[in-house]
Amino acid sequence: MREEDKKNEEIVRIYSHSGTFEYIPRATPEDQNVTAKPVELPKCVVCGKMEPEPFECEHCGKYYCDEHLAPEKHDCTYEKEKEEQRKQEELELKMALMAMIEGLSAHRPDIYMLIDHASSEELKDMIGHLDALENVLAKVSESDEEE
Repeated sequence: MREEDKKNEEIVRIYSHSGTFEYIPRATPEDQNVTAKPVELPKCVVCGKMEPEPFECEHCGKYYCDEHLAPEKHDCTYEKEKEEQRKQEELELKMALMAMIEGLSAHRPDIYMLIDHASSEELKDMIGHLDALENVLAKVSESDEEE
């Protein structure tokens, strides 16, 4: 390969790293031409600014300029989906808890019989769990009163 061809190929290789050109290496050393074709630069989805080295959002996978990369700057759908998922999980937990409480009150005679036949250690465990529940409820009511 001629010295001039090596120089040209190196220049094209440098430009290809900046995203301006896509570098296509020679098929064989005998090829006389170095091939480079222009590549369309990605644009910021928000403002349309062309970036030679655009930033890809790690959440939604779209390209943005440095100004709009933060999820709150480009109204990232990932954050909204995450919040909706959190609310859905919270609702499911609330429903499960309410069902458990209603189930306990419906089985009051069974609970009395269970208490009547429980050993001292089992009774201590039950009291410990109920104390923990009372503490949680007290904290919730305190935070409601503060608001």
